[in-house]
Amino acid sequence: MNNIQIKTYDIDYSFIIKNYLDKSLWHKEWTLLVYKNFVFTITLNRIDVYDESLCFSIKCKYVKDNQNCSTSMSIWHNLGNSNINVLKKQINGTIEDLIKSVEESFIKSTDEYYRAEQLENLEREKLEDYAKDFLDGEGVSNSEIRDAYIDYYVSKNSSFDYKNRVINANRYIMLFDLYLTFYQIKNDEVNIKKIETKYKARFNEESLEKIKKEIEENLEYIETKEYEEEMQEKLESI
Repeated sequence: MNNIQIKTYDIDYSFIIKNYLDKSLWHKEWTLLVYKNFVFTITLNRIDVYDESLCFSIKCKYVKDNQNCSTSMSIWHNLGNSNINVLKKQINGTIEDLIKSVEESFIKSTDEYYRAEQLENLEREKLEDYAKDFLDGEGVSNSEIRDAYIDYYVSKNSSFDYKNRVINANRYIMLFDLYLTFYQIKNDEVNIKKIETKYKARFNEESLEKIKKEIEENLEYIETKEYEEEMQEKLESI
């Protein structure tokens, strides 16, 4: 991360909270953190007079596929039952959640996630077809019975969960530098150690290459007569 410009900003939250009725603050945006193409900001979003609370919106702006993108989350600050330290913890927790959300959007754009999605969709389609053919053969025409049977059969026999495995394999790795920078700013040694351990172990037995190989093998297997017969044996009589 040498020569990479990192900017953090010290915001006077006490001033904002004391002057939340000042309209000049209503459309103001404060920058929290800048790292590479990632910019985290906070705005005063809503005032709840009944609950005596302020709603802040925290946003992450970033570049994905050469396009400017953003995602945001909200937090509430109670004027009577909270304090600045609690607010700062909420903000840091939300920044971490935003990093995870942005990372997940990057992971979902990968070829391996697309193939995992293809596999799970194909599995569902195959199981639904087997169940429908079985019900047709049994002469079951009642739509409620058919829907309940199909849903139960598909839920019970769906075995592929590669989308989550792809996400978990990439977690803390695809945006490793951003996580590390954020945790270093917080002096969060526990999470620094956790993500460094995960990064170093990224080529272990649950590596992305292993998952990708399994996905391709199962995309072939699911089209075989063997798979069809295996799933048809699991159809239960009505």
